Amino acid sequence: SPPTDSGEPQDATLDGYVLLGSYPNPSRQSNIRFSLAKPSQVTLEVFDVAGKLVTRQALGVQQAGIREVGLDGRGWGSGMYLYRLSVTDPQTGAPRTTLSGRAIVLR
Repeated sequence: SPPTDSGEPQDATLDGYVLLGSYPNPSRQSNIRFSLAKPSQVTLEVFDVAGKLVTRQALGVQQAGIREVGLDGRGWGSGMYLYRLSVTDPQTGAPRTTLSGRAIVLR
């Protein structure tokens, strides 16, 4: 199921995994910034507002600290898209957290 989100960056959590938001927003191409407490396996999924999966990207193991991934919406229609970052332990595959946000794509 697609993520739900207020669109605002999430506050710091006790476990140290934080979504820092997307910028520029709105845009055809955005960057999503997030912070990881530990090296983690990260997957990005993007959904349209109807809940249809638009794209899924395995980002591989990302090191701890502030990370950034590009969101290229050039082939998508204008509108709001919801994204979800699934963060798992790279050795066990156990879920650590899920971070979600939204981006507005302009043509």
